[in-house]
Amino acid sequence: MGNLYKLGAIEERRRMGRNVTGLSLRLLVLLIAWVALRAAPAPADVTPPAPAFTLAMAVPVTPPCAEGMVLVDGDYCDEVEQTCLNERPKPHVGCLQFQSPTVCTGTQTHMRYCIDQYEFPNHAGEKPAIMQSWYDADKACRSLHKRVCKSHEWTLACEGPDRLPYPYGYTRDSKACHIDEYGPMINEERFYSVDKDKEIERIDRREPSGARPGCVSPYGVYDLTGNIDEWTTNETGIPDHGALKGGNWGEWRNACRPVTLGHAAWFRYYQLGFRCCTDAAEEP
Repeated sequence: MGNLYKLGAIEERRRMGRNVTGLSLRLLVLLIAWVALRAAPAPADVTPPAPAFTLAMAVPVTPPCAEGMVLVDGDYCDEVEQTCLNERPKPHVGCLQFQSPTVCTGTQTHMRYCIDQYEFPNHAGEKPAIMQSWYDADKACRSLHKRVCKSHEWTLACEGPDRLPYPYGYTRDSKACHIDEYGPMINEERFYSVDKDKEIERIDRREPSGARPGCVSPYGVYDLTGNIDEWTTNETGIPDHGALKGGNWGEWRNACRPVTLGHAAWFRYYQLGFRCCTDAAEEP
């Protein structure tokens, strides 16, 4: 009996020893893990920095001109010297080729404004409106929060910074713009009768706006010379008279500088149209 008791005590001490050893090992593992975590570097902050605030993010940029209009920003010269090297044969008037460059001999005025890219209604591929008086043009432009272009605005948009005689250069070119087309003579008696529309249809030679890619000014404005004659606001002080610019499809002036001042503002004819202008938005 005594021997059995001794054996049991010995076994109990062995079990306790094994338990203490196991506990010690577990404590050692936990200690090593804790030391490793303490030694490891802190994780880097991967949160992207907030974007820098700029004024452009708060205030949207306003384009200087409305859609369908072109910005003209340049200096208009009230007197120029354009030397003709080759006159048009009589009975025509005008010049076939000018000397380059044009020389400004007068006063320069800086101008900044917007102009329709095409003749009214300002739609590429659509024929421009005709049978328009200056008053018609004024009403139509006002309805779009625009105005009839001033004569000098039209000129600068046509000739560009170099003051070209034609929107495309120094040499008259009937392929670039719709000019020099010989059409039928108008029958005035029929025109001023109940058959007016039929007579207009017979003599009309308009082309769709933008039909000739070469008929574009340095500022990007199309069909300024030829196709139709365009009303502008007269700046000479003649009362109740508009100023016609550009000439129509026929063999007329068809250049940037010439102007016709002889027609009253109420006058309508088969080749008369217009385009609109407006002030440009202020520069930021």
